[in-house]
Amino acid sequence: MKQFIISTLFALSCIYAQDRIAIVQFTPSGIDNITAKNITNRFSYELSKTKKFEIVEREMMDKILDEQKFQASGCVVDECAVEIGQILGVQVIVAGNISKIENFYSLNIRFIDVETGRILYQDMQDHEGKVSEFLLVTVKNMALRMAAETTKKTVTSSGLITQYSTTNKGMVVFNINQNDVAIFVDGRYSSRSSGKVVTLSLAEGTHNITFKLDGYRDWEKEFNILSDQVIPYDVEMVPGTSQTQEINVTGILLVRSEPLNAKVFVDGVDKGVT
Repeated sequence: MKQFIISTLFALSCIYAQDRIAIVQFTPSGIDNITAKNITNRFSYELSKTKKFEIVEREMMDKILDEQKFQASGCVVDECAVEIGQILGVQVIVAGNISKIENFYSLNIRFIDVETGRILYQDMQDHEGKVSEFLLVTVKNMALRMAAETTKKTVTSSGLITQYSTTNKGMVVFNINQNDVAIFVDGRYSSRSSGKVVTLSLAEGTHNITFKLDGYRDWEKEFNILSDQVIPYDVEMVPGTSQTQEINVTGILLVRSEPLNAKVFVDGVDKGVT
């Protein structure tokens, strides 16, 4: 009995284990260090809200580096990031560059494996406008995307599995440059887009989304849905040949209603009345 309890607790600890990461201050260009620090802190805050990582607190990180007498001068940013990660004992370091030209902001972030120094994930986003809008929208969305695309799988004692929840859901909003696109969720046909904005509400966990359109290459991405979060994506359908051809099966759908004159919608498209 004791052995069963210990095994169960071990499995649960593996399921809910979080990567321990640290976020180094983003390197500024065209802005002062205080603004860069504030943007870094905002990114760290938005990432912590996803509850997908154990993030080393900034004060604790500074204290450890000070005790180790770490000197960052004269080293390449990513090399420094790996060295900092080794000192802190974390698995991943998040580094970034923030630049500003007039009212145009650009943020590049990198998710770096401390053991190998390899960049596991990278994202870049531009914003033209107020810094407040940049913080509230761009920085938040980049944090959400990083959490969604770097926490896809869960490891247990029995191997690699995907965690799903039947109650917790999140949303993904796709801005697509084409209309009438076929939508596939986890390999199954879902519907066709009736406009250029597609909103999907999905169970928390890893999902595969594919968009198909005749005369265009398939657009496909696997990512993790975060509970109670809305993640935006821009989708560009590129002309070309689809990896798999769409199979168009036609038939007759007969709809009766009581009372009469009820509006009928198919995949969100008005098809008339009964």
